[in-house]
Amino acid sequence: MQNLEEWRTKLGALLESIVGLSVQICKSIQASDFADALRNENLEVDVFMQKLKRILDLYKSPDTEFPGIRRVTVELIIWMVQSSSSYLEVFFQHQVDKAVKEVAETETRLEMFEMFCCGIGVVKHGDSISSLVASAAFARASTGSVLQDQVPAEHTVPIS
Repeated sequence: MQNLEEWRTKLGALLESIVGLSVQICKSIQASDFADALRNENLEVDVFMQKLKRILDLYKSPDTEFPGIRRVTVELIIWMVQSSSSYLEVFFQHQVDKAVKEVAETETRLEMFEMFCCGIGVVKHGDSISSLVASAAFARASTGSVLQDQVPAEHTVPIS
């Protein structure tokens, strides 16, 4: 059982690093470059979105070994949705909105920190996960934002 827990910890830390790096890269490229990169890897957008949702499903609560996994996953999802209306469609199609909403509603104190020293949070993120979700385009869709015409009526329930 200890080996399974060690493996889960290593996998969680690796996923947090990879998704976090992806967020940083995505913030410096265009959505078309991202789409090209997915195509070059033979990865469909809906499969990628489902994998991000799966991360949120697997990590229902944060772990002290990788406290930012849910946050970076939500940040990447928000970047995707805000960068392309086709990603927004996939977001609702696979009900990623529900997973993101659940993360925002279950955010813990641990997830508010971006830097730790000896296991103690010392530097806070500028915004909470719930604030990021509330300010995202898909959350504003029902309040008359630019994306309102791109969101199907059945998906226009505010997240916050």
